[in-house]
Amino acid sequence: MWIEELSDGRYKYFERYKDPYTNKLRRVSTILDKNTAQARNKATLILQDKIADKLTQSNISQLTYGELLKEYLAQWLPSVKDSTRRGYIVSDGHLAKVISADTIISKIDKKFVRSVLDELQKTLSYSVVAKCRKRLHAVLGYAIQMDYLTTNPTDGVLVPKPKEKYKPDKPLFLTSDEVSELVGRLMSNNENRIADIVLFMFLTGVRYGELAALTKDKINFDNNKILIDGTFDFQIGETTTTKTDKSRRKISVSENVMEIVKRNLKLSTNVVFSNSQGAPINIAYVNKRLKAYGNYHTHIFRHSHISYLAENGVPIKAIMDRVGHSDPKTTLAIYSHTTINMQQLINKATDNFAPNLPLNSNDK
Repeated sequence: MWIEELSDGRYKYFERYKDPYTNKLRRVSTILDKNTAQARNKATLILQDKIADKLTQSNISQLTYGELLKEYLAQWLPSVKDSTRRGYIVSDGHLAKVISADTIISKIDKKFVRSVLDELQKTLSYSVVAKCRKRLHAVLGYAIQMDYLTTNPTDGVLVPKPKEKYKPDKPLFLTSDEVSELVGRLMSNNENRIADIVLFMFLTGVRYGELAALTKDKINFDNNKILIDGTFDFQIGETTTTKTDKSRRKISVSENVMEIVKRNLKLSTNVVFSNSQGAPINIAYVNKRLKAYGNYHTHIFRHSHISYLAENGVPIKAIMDRVGHSDPKTTLAIYSHTTINMQQLINKATDNFAPNLPLNSNDK
């Protein structure tokens, strides 16, 4: 450190530091009123802080995408479930093929993002590329949070949605008659366990992972209540937390549901719906068996439960609590969809209402 006396009687303190990216010497300075031992100590601290700030700014300006992603993952991974992690790690893999790890993030602009998305769309579907864009937006959003960037270059750069082609409507849910018919076919082929799974999901609205996680201690046989407090992750073979906090719930069930539970527990020591080894029946196996009977999958019975409750006049809030939905949009997407049964109910409700109304003057 060196000191120069200014014309106004104050003192200017200087210190040098080496710029790590140019290896050139730079300097910082501060002005104080005195040149005493105390003032020199104060100046030293001020200049050290200024040098630290300069070096930090240099580091930020040269921060690479690889370094940013590593830092982002360090704080993100402990906060998400394994199933979420697996989904987005796939997106990271796709992005890694088109974004070099040594890309300087301060150089990333909208044009660069556009080129990344265009390159991904050459080999990946719209939905996969859209998820990659969402992931890139999150990673660069973290950079803004840490003051590495001031704006997110993915904002406004969207994945072009392909022109929709005509596809026959896929059933979002089944009517109670359709479920009964399916269960009958399953039982006639001695697939009673699959039939019980279909009935249980239709009558409770649980997700399959929640069904797979059900154990004997979660069943209250005295009050006909079932505690849903976990979901089975078939990738890691463990029960994890429910999808959301709202998904953790206790539901009251009818006697026919309890009968399903009791007869399945006779075949198991602890897991309600188990295979011959006592482990939860794999969802892939159940879906494979359902496909043999038509365009069915486990989740359709959860949707069918929501539809069935809606048709029977159950308020949407009660349905949300029943199935553990935190976002009403999810429930409304099914609740508001007019089914054949609902149309018949509407027609029946309006059929007998025909008061004698005076003729309009224009009708005379």
